[in-house]
Amino acid sequence: MCMLGRHTKRVRQQVEDILKACPGQNLTIGLSLDGVGEEHDRLRVMPGLFKHLVNTFNELAELKKEYPNLYITAGTTVTGLNYKTAAHTSTWAWENLEIDSLKPILVRGATTKDDAAWDVECFNGYMDILEQSRVEQKNRRRNKRTFFTTIVDAKETVQRELITEIFTTKKSPVVCSGARETAVIGPNGDVMGCEMRKDVFGNLRDADMDFRSLWLGENADRFRETINQVDECKGCYHHCFLSPPIFRSPKLWGRLAKSTVDAVHNNRAVGS
Repeated sequence: MCMLGRHTKRVRQQVEDILKACPGQNLTIGLSLDGVGEEHDRLRVMPGLFKHLVNTFNELAELKKEYPNLYITAGTTVTGLNYKTAAHTSTWAWENLEIDSLKPILVRGATTKDDAAWDVECFNGYMDILEQSRVEQKNRRRNKRTFFTTIVDAKETVQRELITEIFTTKKSPVVCSGARETAVIGPNGDVMGCEMRKDVFGNLRDADMDFRSLWLGENADRFRETINQVDECKGCYHHCFLSPPIFRSPKLWGRLAKSTVDAVHNNRAVGS
């Protein structure tokens, strides 16, 4: 799960409750970090948020001492508003936070036609911090690598390759997970297959909170039938929606296997 990290005490308590209820279960908590100090507050339009966010990172780091199956990650969205400072944000995070990983998230599409050039700038900023994150993550995990972290690292590598491929070719080699393994629930209760499309399956309040009826309804079926066909889907590299296809698409299993072997080999090389 990923969150803003504004309510430190609530986040820590709820994470601890989950860890106690699910002993031994790997749990990854991601906190959004789009800038350092005032920049983060300005981008999130929440004065003082950065201070609360850092406190939340620190509290989770303390909790991790008792629960080593807790993994802490920072998610940095690279957009036209912060692509010039994204690398600095990444460096600051690795130097000042007890995180297991930092995941750059490339903005999906320009906000206006005039902003189309930002796509390339954002992509370059995204690529700038990928290698740094890969090296830092490897160093932090070399003495505590598990089967779980190895598979996660392998998946992340394949996902980065897919994002680069889709960004370059504007074509996706997989069918995304929208309305298959993944759904979006809006703050008003609307259920959708993806926030990039306007299709709404229905509203949970109107359906008496019966998610299943919306998930299996005609609107959801129609969404699934048009994935990769409508304009919003073409060239989309939605990070969250690319993860499930990596595991369910036979055409990607070879990449995943190779990436897993490379992850194991690289870890041994670092630890030697």
